[in-house]
Amino acid sequence: MKSFLEKIVLLLVAVLLVTACSKDEQEISKSLGAGDYIGTIGEPYSLSSSELSDCVYNTLQDSYLSLSQYEQDFKMLMALMLNGGVKVTRLEYYTTDADGSLVKASGIIAWTDAVEKSGTYDRIVSVSHSTCDIDKAPTKTIFPIDGLVLFNTLHKNVIVMADYLGYGSRQKPDLSHPYLHAKLTGTASADMFEAAERYLSEKTSLRPEQSACPIQLCGYSQGGHGAIATLYEMQRRGYTNRICRVDAGAGAFDLMTMWNVFGSLQYVSYNRMGFVPYIIRGLSYGRQNELDLHNIYTDKIFRVDSTGYSLYNLFETTMLSTWHQKLGTDITQVLNPDIFKQDITQANKDVQALYQMFAANSLVTYDTPDNPSIITLYHTENDDQVPYECSLSAQTYWPEATLVNLTLAPGNHMLCAFEYFVRLLDDNQGNLWTSLSSYISPILEGVLGD
Repeated sequence: MKSFLEKIVLLLVAVLLVTACSKDEQEISKSLGAGDYIGTIGEPYSLSSSELSDCVYNTLQDSYLSLSQYEQDFKMLMALMLNGGVKVTRLEYYTTDADGSLVKASGIIAWTDAVEKSGTYDRIVSVSHSTCDIDKAPTKTIFPIDGLVLFNTLHKNVIVMADYLGYGSRQKPDLSHPYLHAKLTGTASADMFEAAERYLSEKTSLRPEQSACPIQLCGYSQGGHGAIATLYEMQRRGYTNRICRVDAGAGAFDLMTMWNVFGSLQYVSYNRMGFVPYIIRGLSYGRQNELDLHNIYTDKIFRVDSTGYSLYNLFETTMLSTWHQKLGTDITQVLNPDIFKQDITQANKDVQALYQMFAANSLVTYDTPDNPSIITLYHTENDDQVPYECSLSAQTYWPEATLVNLTLAPGNHMLCAFEYFVRLLDDNQGNLWTSLSSYISPILEGVLGD
């Protein structure tokens, strides 16, 4: 047996070692800040074009599209779009949370075989991903479908994509996420961009063809909102002269307009009802604002069944796709009647506070683009998920921006995303979209017919 003195010595050595490690960690955390690269999650990996095609096919299948009868046609189409494979790295970096604290976040950086072979790239594309379940964050998937913009026919792109706060390394036990919060969306993506540039410079042999490499910002749906939020944050950091184009698809650019449309008779029946509480919860997270939710939702949401379960439990325990299924399609069964009052000053104080959050995070008034002429908006009329009026409002505020109507499947938000991404593969010149339409149309007709 060890003597008492030996035990004391061993204990002191252990304490000294722990103290030294803690001091080292403290010094590291002091030296790092928002936008600093921490390290990789696992090893970088490569995907062939056929593996990428399988990823896209499986993602679309998971999105309620029945493609099984058209698998060969779809993969032939993907072969025309994908000119080689990719190399993907999952990164961790620092960003700031709603309370201003420095937190660990994550995202991906990727480039094509052509970039890997040449050793150079001529553009960095910051992609804001579309709304997805938290367990399908970019770092949780093999390759996110939003990353297809990598295969631009005119440029050698490197893409950078943040998971967002609440996803990936910043996933929380209660599954909260600052959905459509202007500042936190912008800072998470801008910090990821800066961390990725450091990673490229310090950890790879790739080099930009220009010292101040041009930057493109893009995204569809939540990503369309994210592209503009990121633009504002990048402007604030002095990147205006490097940003060459912004392609924002079907985003909720004007939250006040979107909410008014949701509350109108036109949207009483809405098959993506989960977005309604997702927005409320997201803005509350971002503003650190405690609303009395009994003044926001109907009693039905809080009614406890015989098992002790209520619909409100969904929000902290299940993924967004489940919310859509459980909440039904009638918005009046979800939201407090005060939400629908024409005179908002007559609504309860929590509904009024919620409207203040919408106003504070509406991108059309949150800030102003330094150069609106580089912005292209994309939307389908009568969009069944994000009101087309959001893009019309944005164009009113940014008259120099271009609005492209997506016509692949009029009114179908999800299918029109495919047109958006194909258009970005040649910087919206339209040549690639025209040449691929003959392949896309038969598949689309079959899917819609099913």
